[in-house]
Amino acid sequence: MSNRASNIMEGTNNMREPSVGAKCKLLSWYKKGEVAEGEIFSTNLADLVYFKPLGFDAWKVSVDIAVDEKAYL
Repeated sequence: MSNRASNIMEGTNNMREPSVGAKCKLLSWYKKGEVAEGEIFSTNLADLVYFKPLGFDAWKVSVDIAVDEKAYL
């Protein structure tokens, strides 16, 4: 593996899980840019969302400010 590829792979291991209460910006799959500002409510993969576990690499957030009021939140 090249040094560049090795550095990229190592960088992914240095990611920290966000803490509950941290501010976040929400993006949309359908629009460009930020659609809301919020706060991380939970990072527990066993928490339920509509009776299903949240799962890996997913967070529950609360929306504090809708930047784009027409965006699907």
